Amino acid sequence: GPPGTHVKIKGSGFSPKKRDNTVKLGDAKCKVISASPGELAVQVPKKGAETGRFTVEVKGLGSYEHPTVFPVVYPPDISTFSPAAGNIGTEVTIKGTHFGASPQGLQVLLTGRACQVLSAGNNEIRVRVSQGSVSGKFKVIIPQMGTVESDKVFEVWAPLAVTRMDPLFGMPGTSVKIFGSGFRAKTTDHTLYLGEQKLKIEKIEGGALVFKIPANATDGPNSFRLEVKERGATMIPMPFTVMHAPEISGFTPARGPVGTAVAINGNYFGTKVN
Repeated sequence: GPPGTHVKIKGSGFSPKKRDNTVKLGDAKCKVISASPGELAVQVPKKGAETGRFTVEVKGLGSYEHPTVFPVVYPPDISTFSPAAGNIGTEVTIKGTHFGASPQGLQVLLTGRACQVLSAGNNEIRVRVSQGSVSGKFKVIIPQMGTVESDKVFEVWAPLAVTRMDPLFGMPGTSVKIFGSGFRAKTTDHTLYLGEQKLKIEKIEGGALVFKIPANATDGPNSFRLEVKERGATMIPMPFTVMHAPEISGFTPARGPVGTAVAINGNYFGTKVN
């Protein structure tokens, strides 16, 4: 039992006077609550008690040590865990005291969902965050020892995914928003690539990442790759189609009568007459 447990010791030859009976659990003196010739009621010390055997000493009659070991069970306590956040599948080390020495029967929950227990020792438990877990506190449940909950919350990161990009076409310089999940709070934690070219995330607005199409983007569909610090990388599934404003570099001939055929040279005219 835990410290403070009331225990009845049955036998014979005890003194009916409480003060004449001295009871110890190991080296720790127990409080005698009541006494009769055949039974002593004692309390396990609230501090300093350790697993051991009871010894009863009766004034003027000698002492006796019971052969059965009494396990003193301290409730578990969590002091810290690391890392403080992670993805589904992250391995977390929970540190504290009185966890026991075996993972059998031990449970670790994160907001009610069981984590996989990888290893357990008296002062440390290693677990893996299970599929479907959400941010919350760890709860450690140890049979016959008790339950304890962490003071701090473990943050479960949403999986990195891009669900929408708006707009999907435009000219260089167009401001584009990327919507999705698994983004972080700082723009500097995100890197966007067009091929090998790094693009700057200008700002985060309404949960969306905002960037501008670079001046050197080629006409037609362009694909982008997004990297997020500590959360991985993903290809953006929808391409952005770049369109340039038409440019006239010259025309020939420079003059002529009505009906003259003129060739106009330039860029970005497209390929369809209509």
